This record gives sequence, structure tokens and C-alpha cells, in this order.
Amino acid sequence: MALAQQLACLSRRGAEQRCDELGLPGARKDCRRRLLEHFTREPRTLLRPPARPVSVKLYRRALWILDHLPWDTLRCTKRGPRRSIAADNDSFALGRTSGVWGVSHDIVKKSVRDPITRALLQVFWDTLREMAGDFSYSTCHVNRNFNGVPRRDKNNVGLSWALSLGHFSGGELICETEGPRALACHNTKRRPVIFDGARPHWVTPYEGRRYSVILYTSKDGPRDVESD
Repeated sequence: MALAQQLACLSRRGAEQRCDELGLPGARKDCRRRLLEHFTREPRTLLRPPARPVSVKLYRRALWILDHLPWDTLRCTKRGPRRSIAADNDSFALGRTSGVWGVSHDIVKKSVRDPITRALLQVFWDTLREMAGDFSYSTCHVNRNFNGVPRRDKNNVGLSWALSLGHFSGGELICETEGPRALACHNTKRRPVIFDGARPHWVTPYEGRRYSVILYTSKDGPRDVESD
């Protein structure tokens, strides 16, 4: 992912804070440019935090369900401001959600007519609850073949839980850290990690079919299903 794209995801206040932390002189309106020049000269360090894998049984169950879901029925329509994020990506949501990502678990019975699909979604939801353990969340967002620009999650409360599944290589989750000189590089394949989605994050290039699951608490209550 290009450095300029990574820095473009920073808010103006976030860019100013990074410049202050690094002691970069100059006008505040030029913070992103100065950060780009600085990190081009001195690239940020990649930290690789350890993560414990979920059980093979649960992983295989979840992957089998994802491989057999009718994605043409569940996927979101790509429109609106998130098009650049969701391009070439199928996705749906379960649980308490504002609906912008697709199917809400609260109304699956109304929106998904096929009883087999409804049953698979219920088993998938229950499987994720086993995987997540004591992590608290209200919403599950599922992607297939996500390729997007760096982003910050503005609809989340607290931390997020991430897991990737499938037969692919690459596709690591990169996250900004509290320190300005380091990035966290997470291998989420069968290894769930907890990260701060309010900080800029993105996925490295990959080959193959990659599913990603994000669990988080949504600040919005349930609404009718919409597309985005």
C-alpha cells in the first residue's frame, strides 16, 4: 500500500499530532506532506505481535460455511461513499448494525428466504461466539476478497476483533500504533487479533480467496437493511 494512501487516512488532527510527536517543524497545514517526506527517508518499523490460533475444528467449520454461502444473495450493492473501500468485494453483516453493510442478523428471517442459508448463518454466528470467547461485540462484518484503501472505522465503540480465513498468501492486517515510528503487522489467518479500528489500518496485497471477519460493537442501533 502506497505511503501517501496510508497517510491520507489520517485525520488532520492525527497528522498534526504525528508531526508534533516526531518534532517535524513547519506549518500545520503541511503535516501530511512533511510526514510523507519523513517516512520516505525513515520508514516505519513493522512490529509482529504474536497471536494464538483458534481451534482447527472451529476454523474449518466457519470456512466451510463461508465457501457454501450464496454470496450473490447476501452481498451488498456497491454505491455511496464507501465504494472505494468495498470495490471488488462481497460483504454482509450480522448482529446489531445500521444496515450499511447488508444483512442484519436481527431480520435474517425476513431478508433471507432460503431456510438452509438462514441455518448456515445461525451456525456461523454461533461458531464466531465460540471463537471470540469473552470478547464483547454486537456486530459481525464478513468480507470476501476485500481489497480496499486504508481506513478508520467511525461507527465502532471500543476495540475490534479480526480473523481471516481461506486459501491465500499475503493479506496481513497493518495497523497504526500509539507510537509514530511503528506499525503493527498482524497475520490474522486462523489467528484472531484485537486492534483499534479507529486508527488507520489496511490489508497488504494477497493472492487467492480470502475471507475476513470483523467483530465490533456498533454505536448505531438496528435499522432496516440498506445498501452501501
